[in-house]
Amino acid sequence: QPGGLDQTQADAPARLQAAVDDALRVAVRFQGHVHEVGIDDKGAVLILAFGLPPHGPENTAERGVRAALELEAALTARGHRASIGVTTGLCYCGVIGSPLRRSFAIVGAPMNLAARLMESAADPAAVGPRGLGDASSARGSGARLALDALAPLRLKGKARPVPVVRPAGLRADAARRLAPLVG
Repeated sequence: QPGGLDQTQADAPARLQAAVDDALRVAVRFQGHVHEVGIDDKGAVLILAFGLPPHGPENTAERGVRAALELEAALTARGHRASIGVTTGLCYCGVIGSPLRRSFAIVGAPMNLAARLMESAADPAAVGPRGLGDASSARGSGARLALDALAPLRLKGKARPVPVVRPAGLRADAARRLAPLVG
């Protein structure tokens, strides 16, 4: 969520396009794709997805967290206050609708949790990096990325507090380049 984008300003379309361009560049770099761009009650929202065909699930969590870090830096450099939620898990990915009106959808608990984490990261009291990740993303990326464990959060729709981490970057002992997938 690129905060600081006032949709009523004359430069809003150009600023949103620049944010989308950044998201596309980052998605391609980490073998993901921009699933959705929209403006809703939360402001401008960009949804990126990783692990969809033809790119398999190998390193999906790590690629998603690294993309979040890079996108956050790009949006911050443009003057946006980015709020990011990163989750890892199985979702339905496919066509929904009728033959007359269809769209591609990604639906599931990880998508809902990512939205809740994004909302929590947008808290005005939060300081520092504004990305939050779930336990599955931490397990899938913790070997190469530095992750700061935070206090569990109470989130809407969750019976228990949810463990969260804040990505801090590549670990010093794991600075090797992300290898391309070959297969």
